[in-house]
Amino acid sequence: MQKIIIYPNTGKELATQAARMMVNELEKYDCTVMLPADFTADRDFFASKCCVFGKYEQLLCDAQLVITLGGDGTLLRAARHAALKRVPVLGVNVGNIGYLTSLEMEQIPRIADYFKGEYTAEKRMMLNVKLWRAGLEQAHFHALNEAVISKGSLSRVIHLHMSVNGIPMRKYNADGVIIATPTGSTAYSLSAGGPVIDQALESILVTPICPYSLNMRPVLFSDKTVLEIKTPDLIDRQAFLTVDGEESAELSCGDTVVINRSKYSTDILRLDDRKFFNIFNEKLVRNTD
Repeated sequence: MQKIIIYPNTGKELATQAARMMVNELEKYDCTVMLPADFTADRDFFASKCCVFGKYEQLLCDAQLVITLGGDGTLLRAARHAALKRVPVLGVNVGNIGYLTSLEMEQIPRIADYFKGEYTAEKRMMLNVKLWRAGLEQAHFHALNEAVISKGSLSRVIHLHMSVNGIPMRKYNADGVIIATPTGSTAYSLSAGGPVIDQALESILVTPICPYSLNMRPVLFSDKTVLEIKTPDLIDRQAFLTVDGEESAELSCGDTVVINRSKYSTDILRLDDRKFFNIFNEKLVRNTD
């Protein structure tokens, strides 16, 4: 019997409706449905369906699939923990664009295709992100989209020094830098002027944010690259490290952020035969025309 986690966006009313629809569909199959304990909406309904509640990270130990109900942010939030347990993720869009999701809310009955084995798994590379201070590791993250080093609330550029595989390469005077995976190339990096990267190219993209120079352009590196970004001068400035828009840490003068490819990856399931640029055209190009 499969154990499937439904991971709704607790801030979206439509996510509760979608969760009820998904549970009703999953009842048709030999599986146990599990829900995060912090999802408190309509508990009587889910209890009547024999759903199991628990801490998300603990539920992942026994799960074979995570179904997210929300937008891309919901999928990113669920995927960071699911990847560590090598559990695949299937996204249902009840948000706006839903670029990473596979189904729209009205397509929930298509979960039948999963049980028929009619799906594909897209393996997405992730980034290993470590914050070092005075020789000690302060924080450790895994990013599916990107790691961002950016200024605080004051309108002052920050000064960053980047080394590539131990070789000093670039000094950035900018609002910050974005270090993105191919998946993240269609997110914040794209808004900052970075290129769209085909998901088949496993690479690391560095995109400056509002650089104070015309010769600072995005740079694409091999996925075997190790990047070190130092903050040598933050005496009268604030800067932050933010991962996938969810986890963050304030930076101090002299800190070093080390970024390389993670040993983990995220398996995103798709129940259709759309390819990368089909989705790109549908979700990003046409939505902005």
